[in-house]
Amino acid sequence: MPLPNFLILGAPRAGTTSLYYWLAQHPDVFFSPIKEPHYFAIADGDRHHRAWCEPEFVRTRAQYEQLFIGSDRYSAIGEASTTYLQSPEAPARIADALGASRVRLIAIVRNPADRAFSHYLDHRSDGAETIGKFRDAWLDAPRRAAEQCRIDWDYLEPGQYAKHIDNYSHFIPRESLKIVLFEDFVQQPGDVLAQICDHIGVDSSFEFDTSVRYNSSHHLPANAFQAFAARRISSISKLIPSGVRTGMIEGVRSAVLRKPVLSDDDRAELISVYRSDIERLEEIIGRPLNHWLNPQLSD
Repeated sequence: MPLPNFLILGAPRAGTTSLYYWLAQHPDVFFSPIKEPHYFAIADGDRHHRAWCEPEFVRTRAQYEQLFIGSDRYSAIGEASTTYLQSPEAPARIADALGASRVRLIAIVRNPADRAFSHYLDHRSDGAETIGKFRDAWLDAPRRAAEQCRIDWDYLEPGQYAKHIDNYSHFIPRESLKIVLFEDFVQQPGDVLAQICDHIGVDSSFEFDTSVRYNSSHHLPANAFQAFAARRISSISKLIPSGVRTGMIEGVRSAVLRKPVLSDDDRAELISVYRSDIERLEEIIGRPLNHWLNPQLSD
């Protein structure tokens, strides 16, 4: 039974989602129909993570193998699970199941302060996070993670990239892991995709359509009243003449929805948390990350 020979590890969901859909355009690339099976983070019903598992997560080896039926003719077979980079157990499981020297890994790393805030907004936008202030939520996350066995409640841990990469180096050769900066991926997607194609062993001259971006932004209601108003927009729109409907709806959406911004104080505090890890990541990739260490800058 074919198994993956490459994995996308994360960490920003916007990056992994775009990469998943863009790379899937390549005729020699096969992706699992479930984008994020999370198998190596929760393999065989790992008790620590069982309560965190969503229904679509893959828990057993047999279920995991089923995802790759029909992949025989493809030279690159993969999946993309954001939890793999941060999972302490995943590197050993991946090396054991897929072969340490065979598998190719891709890690997309984003400014960790922005990554943490985006993670929080993911939970806010889907209703899972009820704490209205980001700082309060990240300080409370470890308690909730311990109580609920949900590793994704810890907004800060996934951004400790160097720590996680060093963990992988104990099990998988460093050259097997390609590290991509999220800002490079956003600004030069074609070049990055060509590099990834080389890394996983497929034709890098293939021309990808990168015109569609995925999970690129979050908008949240400013307060409870505006949240109610936002939910009513679709039903109200049916009563508006079609000639003025589009412009009016967009105007209402702009009025009641706002795109949250990470505060300068929170950014500065997060940079102090991540500073040593960022400096270690600079050593790993051989590239300065001064813009990550500047409170006035973001990606």
